[in-house]
Amino acid sequence: MNFNLIAGTAATVALFIPVVLILAGRLFTNGSLFSLFIYYLFTGLYNLVELGVIELSPLQKHNASVLFNYLDAPLMFLVLLYFCNERWKRKLVLAAMTVFGLYEVVIGICFGLDPQSSVYLLGPGVVLVLAFSIYFFAHYGRLCIEQNKGIGKTLMLVSILFCYGCFLVLYYLDYLVHTPDMADVFLIYYISIFISAMIMSVGLFWIIKRSRTMKELQLTRKELALFFDK
Repeated sequence: MNFNLIAGTAATVALFIPVVLILAGRLFTNGSLFSLFIYYLFTGLYNLVELGVIELSPLQKHNASVLFNYLDAPLMFLVLLYFCNERWKRKLVLAAMTVFGLYEVVIGICFGLDPQSSVYLLGPGVVLVLAFSIYFFAHYGRLCIEQNKGIGKTLMLVSILFCYGCFLVLYYLDYLVHTPDMADVFLIYYISIFISAMIMSVGLFWIIKRSRTMKELQLTRKELALFFDK
């Protein structure tokens, strides 16, 4: 039994659930959630390439892999803007994204699509996303516990935290210690992606549910206002 194939298939299916939820809930009108849509769509398509469902030449597969590494952190920075409840936090994330974007330009000039570029891109990108995720989770986690608010966003942050925490471990195993057990690395990757995507799906479902409830309340208030104005 090929456990990697089973785990990879399950992870890929899980990745497309947030894509469907964002489309069904029309959440793509929000710029950050549209970035999340692109992130999961790209990750899902990349997994299909890895599983051999989408066939590419070795060169195309290599270029797609490196290009995906260039897009990973910038897309996630845009997603993190969704959790900025104050202007200064938004400016901080944008500043970090700009600096990292310039860093990517330098890496691109020096290494292009060479695999070596991934070594320099993924480490700093994962650490930065993880740091911001921890910071935002501290706020929304407290809000969730004390006031029973922001549950959807808290779940989304749990998803990102878990995912990038696992990515940091995988980066260490693959790029720093160069473990020969790549099958195990991919198995951990698929399992972490599956769990993260499922948690994200629950968070997005909660966001959609709350959004619809708020719209219904606004509609009820408008109807009551029209009724009492008569």
